[in-house]
Amino acid sequence: MNILILLIWGLLQIWWSPNEIKAEVWKVTSKSQMEISGTTNINNFLCTNLSYSGSDKLFSYSQPLTGNTEWKGEVAVSACNFDCVNSIMTKDFQKTVQADEFPKIKIKFIHMTNKSWDNKQILEGLAEITLAGASKQFPMQCKLVQKGENEMHLIGSQSFLFSDFGLEPPEKFFGAIKVNDRVTVDFVIHLKPFES
Repeated sequence: MNILILLIWGLLQIWWSPNEIKAEVWKVTSKSQMEISGTTNINNFLCTNLSYSGSDKLFSYSQPLTGNTEWKGEVAVSACNFDCVNSIMTKDFQKTVQADEFPKIKIKFIHMTNKSWDNKQILEGLAEITLAGASKQFPMQCKLVQKGENEMHLIGSQSFLFSDFGLEPPEKFFGAIKVNDRVTVDFVIHLKPFES
């Protein structure tokens, strides 16, 4: 009888324990970078934000039973901190994204779930980009790279249209130079465990 009770108790432990979700909080560090690139009818352009500062956090929820981890959270960068190398292009970019009125460009990870593929951690799910006060959701895929014991890099890329956000691509010299509607945002988010 005692053996049967111990056996049932052991099975219950195995059945319940893996269901405990492990939640972790990750701080977005100042090493994080974001780039927005695109093309004109003449050449390419690249606007880089290398001076992230903020207190954004991402949250991971690990499910031992399935081995999946879900990620959520939001990262906001200053629209005024983008440098397009050319001062005229920088000014036009900030005017296009209405940096004075809407000072933050945001990426919100609504739900991103890990998928193991080729020994890499791939996150797939839904994200929301906010630009010039307008938000649009996109399916997104990111790569999660372990860097040492206490650091992770969340690396991703997403293309979108200025017109998705009700914006008109800038033109210069009476329309002689036109920025194309499609642009791409690339990001490397540096993460460290949050210590309260």
